[in-house]
Amino acid sequence: MLLASAAMTVITPGRPGPLSGYAARDGALSTGTHDDLVAGAVWLRSGPADAGLIWLALDVIGVTPVLRDACRRRLATVFDPVPELIMTASHTHGAPSGWVGSLHPGHPADVDQDAVAELADRLTGLFRTVHDQPAAEVRPTFAERPVTGIGSNRLDPAGPYDATAGILTLQRISDGTLAAVIIDHGCHPTVLPAANLEHTADWPGACRRRVAAGLPGEPPVLFLQGAAGDISTRFVRSGQTFAEADRIGGRLAEQVLQGPDAVPVDGPPMIIRSGLLVPGRSVPDHDQARAEMAEAEAALGALSDETDHGLLRIAQTRLDGARVLADLAEAELPDRWTLPITAVALGDLAWIHLPVEPFASLGLRIKRASPYRHTRVIGYADGYFGYLADAEAIANGSYEALSSLFDEAGAEAVVAGALALLSTLHRQAHP
Repeated sequence: MLLASAAMTVITPGRPGPLSGYAARDGALSTGTHDDLVAGAVWLRSGPADAGLIWLALDVIGVTPVLRDACRRRLATVFDPVPELIMTASHTHGAPSGWVGSLHPGHPADVDQDAVAELADRLTGLFRTVHDQPAAEVRPTFAERPVTGIGSNRLDPAGPYDATAGILTLQRISDGTLAAVIIDHGCHPTVLPAANLEHTADWPGACRRRVAAGLPGEPPVLFLQGAAGDISTRFVRSGQTFAEADRIGGRLAEQVLQGPDAVPVDGPPMIIRSGLLVPGRSVPDHDQARAEMAEAEAALGALSDETDHGLLRIAQTRLDGARVLADLAEAELPDRWTLPITAVALGDLAWIHLPVEPFASLGLRIKRASPYRHTRVIGYADGYFGYLADAEAIANGSYEALSSLFDEAGAEAVVAGALALLSTLHRQAHP
């Protein structure tokens, strides 16, 4: 038996505030809302007595401790016993920075306690709706579908990219209607540029809306962001407009909705967590960091206005990364970080949740070596520790690598830790 309850709620703030994701905004306040920010929750359990687990998918830039702790406190006021809570961020750059505060030692920002309290109140209502609605016995099916036209590797259009979407569908056994759909794909939701000051969920919001509208009853549709560290729409989009975000989100929705290729999933929901110790990077001293910044400034200055936009953006972001590196050189960083990672499984299908922005090549390695038939790698979950770059980006000094808290040893530790946790969960199900 698999029981499911699901709901969604609007979380768009009621007042202006700074938006997250782009340092170039320099604290400018939001000017309104283009499309609502949303939270969705799916509660799964193996029976009425099972506390189960809840996926909470939020239109936020990341899950920082202030947001995570507020959600856990509110969950405990509604549920007894309290389910395991997995929090994921869509990583939209059109949500309030005040909800999360500082994401990174190189990106200081303030928490807006009133904004957090308003968000927590709305999430409490969402939890209560999910808790109080009649549980439905559901039949889960899953499809891993190839997709095109959504994104590409933003450092090299021919570089690694997991061009698939995972689609979990929960169908009520009683009447065949859909209780919920959970979609995942890895691609930065950055169609809208830093100049945008309106609240928006970017292309994932457009995808959710289109999928829900294309299904009978418009069920709750959650989006989980995948291994998007070096993946974006940079070389795919035709502009940086709301219409283009709608087009890209709609394109993914069309591919999610097509085809009868979903297969049944058997088995109770299983979850396992770990606090993974990961070595931090060696940060250059002040003079070295300043030299990196000067080199990046010179490289950007050598480009002309006729240079391809994608190449200009790479050069600009490399300078941004060098500036973050200079800030890191002034910070006191620990030798090791403790990363919360979580694996969830239904039968031979698993999700591994990581609190970083994993590069696509690392996510693909985890998928290929996993003991599960299908493994989906989810980033931006239950914490935020910035980019997890691969060896090539580190060698090339990309923005992501320059601003990362980890070097190649850290990336290898996360890959190994994720695979170890998946293997442990698999052994528990198949002793």
